[in-house]
Amino acid sequence: MKKIFLMLAMLAGLGACASGMHDEVIARSDELSSRPSWVKDDDPIEVKNGDMFVTSMATVRSDRANIAQGYRIAENQAKTDLSNAIKTEIKTNFVDAQEGVEGDQYRTEFLSIEKSEIAFSGLTPANRYWEKVLVTNADGDKEMEYRFYVRMKIKESDFKKQMNDFLNGNKGLSAEFNKRVTDTVNEFTMSHTTSTAE
Repeated sequence: MKKIFLMLAMLAGLGACASGMHDEVIARSDELSSRPSWVKDDDPIEVKNGDMFVTSMATVRSDRANIAQGYRIAENQAKTDLSNAIKTEIKTNFVDAQEGVEGDQYRTEFLSIEKSEIAFSGLTPANRYWEKVLVTNADGDKEMEYRFYVRMKIKESDFKKQMNDFLNGNKGLSAEFNKRVTDTVNEFTMSHTTSTAE
């Protein structure tokens, strides 16, 4: 249930491509005949063989499209998506903690994390893909747009280390709260781990 909850915001972005009444793909990068298998609407975060992957999408109107810029927008979105996803997981854990006597203490500490920026470094593009789409809305109006997909990669160990550094650099957090967050991070990576390689 937690995994489903924390994915909602990210799926809204990846699922936005289905918002029109009718979408017709006019062209694809590398002359592909279909979307690559790594573009997954159902689970944009994946941990595999010690690497964490984050898939994000950016939409740009065709008259403003620039491939390099479109990929940069999607890459920045991936960093934001990862930060928001782990914050959502921590928040879900925090809500559970509120039911106990530790609620007031955790509330203050969680708000400190929620207002902080988790800026992950070391995320690099593993895969890129774009498609040019003719979108027809409910009124019959047509508009051309580009959709840029990126699959960013970071070592799972680097992700955990940066989370640990983030906690240690956030003054005022108790050892018990840090342990709860660290456990949450471990659960987060485990819940997105797959056993097969592409």
